[in-house]
Amino acid sequence: MTEFLLALLFTFVILLVIFYVAYKLLLPEKKIINTKNLAIIFAQAVVIALLLSVI
Repeated sequence: MTEFLLALLFTFVILLVIFYVAYKLLLPEKKIINTKNLAIIFAQAVVIALLLSVI
């Protein structure tokens, strides 16, 4: 169970970094540290990490 949770956490962190960099590159004129943008990035990383854990 511990390995599963660590893998889920690691996947979530990697996805969070990927989405953060992607948004920063795609939207360089906007501030990423906006609550709405950060919530979108966080939600995307959570959903994909959970979907990957189900597969």
